[in-house]
Amino acid sequence: MTLVYPQIITGADLLRGIIKRNYLAPLLKSRGASAAAIVNSKLYAVRSFCKTMKKYDIHPVIGLSVKIDIGENRTVLSYVYAKNDEGYQNLLKMSSAVSVSESENLPLHWLAAYSTGCILTFPMTDPSWEGLRDEETIELLVKSCGGAEIVLGVARVSGIKHSDEEVIETLAIATNLQIAAVYESRFIHPEDSFSYEVAEAISLVYKLDDPG
Repeated sequence: MTLVYPQIITGADLLRGIIKRNYLAPLLKSRGASAAAIVNSKLYAVRSFCKTMKKYDIHPVIGLSVKIDIGENRTVLSYVYAKNDEGYQNLLKMSSAVSVSESENLPLHWLAAYSTGCILTFPMTDPSWEGLRDEETIELLVKSCGGAEIVLGVARVSGIKHSDEEVIETLAIATNLQIAAVYESRFIHPEDSFSYEVAEAISLVYKLDDPG
């Protein structure tokens, strides 16, 4: 069985993850991982990530977490992976575009321009997709992505089946798209969860003991 970690968010993505690549690589190797993908919100430290993974004979994949603006004040999360060198160059353009955007979202027309050579995974169980798990939304994105490969993602938090899994399965059949498991890795050990919660709290500007 091939073990792949498809959505790793490292400490290089300030306040979104606390994983240090030097600790990550040997852990993944000990677990028998054959590939690992970094999906930070910016392309920080991707070269060092790749170098470290290769040192442990783990195939590195470069990706990007992108919030796509589909209009009418709606954004959806997507993981965009470089399939080849052209894809990597387009990831660089996406990262730059998001960096200069006030909202840090990627407009749909930029996605159309930068998706060649990429694979896009839409994590349908992410809260950003609530109310948008329909053919109209998927067809809009497929049309905007040109010839890019698209996959629908499903996460089972704590192994629990998402309430809309059947809806997503039906959607995948209707749009002729594949489904893949998704799971974000933001920290390594269970005891690291509190440190991650602190980082997340800072990023959301609220206190951990705030009842709201």
